Amino acid sequence: MKRTTIFAIMLALFFVLPPLVAASSNTIAIGPKQGLPGDMMNEFLSQGAEVLAVNIDPSGQPLVIYGQLGLPSEALDLSNNMYDDCLVLAAVSTRGEFLEYVMNLVGETFGNLTNPDKMMGEIEDKQFGDGMNMEEIFNMLGTDFNLLLSAYLNVDAQTSASRFSAVLNTLTQNFQLSFSELDTLRIDQSMFPDQQLPFDSIDIFIYQITNSFTDSLGLIMSGLDSSGLLGSINTDTFVNARGSAGGLLAIPDLSLISSIFGNSTLLSLPEPFGFSLAQEPTGPLSIAAIGYSGDQIVKLGDTSLSIKSLVGATGSLTPLSKNSIVLAHLPSDVNVTSITPNDPNYAHWDNTSNSAIWNASALGVQSDYLINFQSDDFPPEITIARSFSVPSVDVGGSVEVTVTVENKANVPVTNVIIDDSGLSGLYSTITITGDTTKNVPTLNPGETATMTYTVTFPNEGKYLFPNAHLTYTYNSRTFQKTTTDDGFTVSSSIVHVAGNVLSDAMNNFPIPTLAILGLIALTGIYSVRGLLRNRGGELVTV
Repeated sequence: MKRTTIFAIMLALFFVLPPLVAASSNTIAIGPKQGLPGDMMNEFLSQGAEVLAVNIDPSGQPLVIYGQLGLPSEALDLSNNMYDDCLVLAAVSTRGEFLEYVMNLVGETFGNLTNPDKMMGEIEDKQFGDGMNMEEIFNMLGTDFNLLLSAYLNVDAQTSASRFSAVLNTLTQNFQLSFSELDTLRIDQSMFPDQQLPFDSIDIFIYQITNSFTDSLGLIMSGLDSSGLLGSINTDTFVNARGSAGGLLAIPDLSLISSIFGNSTLLSLPEPFGFSLAQEPTGPLSIAAIGYSGDQIVKLGDTSLSIKSLVGATGSLTPLSKNSIVLAHLPSDVNVTSITPNDPNYAHWDNTSNSAIWNASALGVQSDYLINFQSDDFPPEITIARSFSVPSVDVGGSVEVTVTVENKANVPVTNVIIDDSGLSGLYSTITITGDTTKNVPTLNPGETATMTYTVTFPNEGKYLFPNAHLTYTYNSRTFQKTTTDDGFTVSSSIVHVAGNVLSDAMNNFPIPTLAILGLIALTGIYSVRGLLRNRGGELVTV
């Protein structure tokens, strides 16, 4: 079974926690297609549930998710009448390479429904030459992205605008956030005469959160109950990672969704979730998650993985009294020797999938969750980094780009290939001087290999430098790593570009109705979908 499939199953278990561990059995049912009884979902919604999931790729790099399903905190004030007729309130914050995951998802959602000729006006011609696609447009937004969305159902436009304005005021006061309008869209039957919509009208508000990523993440964290594992987590670990993200989906009244979409396929949920909206109780609900991807943390010579260290915890890990689970997955060729804690009733290691599952609520307070393995199961520590000679330039200026690979291990690696050629495939107007690929037959312990090239920009804009790639061979196995995506600003007025490119981008193209509905519906689970995309790891070899 593929590594991503296993991790998907692990994440799906968040929604099927009670069947995971029987009180007198050491086997665990992880079938992804089993249904979720309505009374079980009701328990999750009313009492809360949490999951801490960890995936280590073959290169020793982590992907970590903490997610929670349950009632929202009082700070969101979802019982206030400003949420009357509000379908959802959703927030997305992403930094670094997580922008790539989110934008890929958005691009797939929009598909070919948009008109690229109207999207970016003069910026399109200047930066991209003849035409461009959705992915390239969103790439121009940079490496940080904070978004707030909300939708109101079957009310007049003035009423929905007034209520959403009150929501913004509440978020501003309670979380010290500021916002900038990106788009407001009203949809009704007149826009789709050939389709029967399940509502009379819907008003959708799309706003940029103009605060820092850290502040924006605070809004998302507000939807989480800190009495469980979250209380042990140091969120700085997530904020300071090379790529991090968070998502919040708050539903003020589940009955509103059930009454409108309960019998519609528009928001039908696929397996393994297996329940209909009609089964859900009334009242408010929030689903929130934070996640990060990091550089290599497990390397040649290591013999254990500490879950505690991955979330920056310094004390014990305290779960919720019910419905808490800890999951971990390692590459298929790692030889695991033991897990801790190893209670046969509430902990299980599956050799087939190389996955550990702990019923954290049943196990209670733990000093750590550990997976022990052989010392030669991970590759040596080889790093790749990209730097710029200057942080920004004026129109017509140039930047020197340096990619550095370092062998921090005490063994050599071979067949080292550095590739940073992605920029040339995005922009037709730039000039690149120097090599963007380099081969190094052997990189000995302590040695570095560098590659330097120069980029000249004739036009202003926010340019995306896609990941630089590294592949290398050790012990007859081939591994790969990447740098993060990097944004680079070119302008005669840097303030102008930094402040206006995002708004210009979003205000100059039509946003299709069903695409936005899809984006809102997917916001709460976008980080899970993003984490399932392969970022690195072992290459397939024969």
